Amino acid sequence: MAFKLRLTLAKILKIDHQVSQDFQGVMQLANPLKSKQQALEFILSSKSPLNGIESLLEN
Repeated sequence: MAFKLRLTLAKILKIDHQVSQDFQGVMQLANPLKSKQQALEFILSSKSPLNGIESLLEN
């Protein structure tokens, strides 16, 4: 019984290791494909946004 349990655990660990290697291979291929687009900045005015665009343009 204990031998069968160890054999089963060994098979599970082997499968998990192979999945990990496949995932690393996919990530290595995906890294050069990162987006070149810059993130937009999120700016909040000090006044209420209901004041319109004028509140954003004031110094």
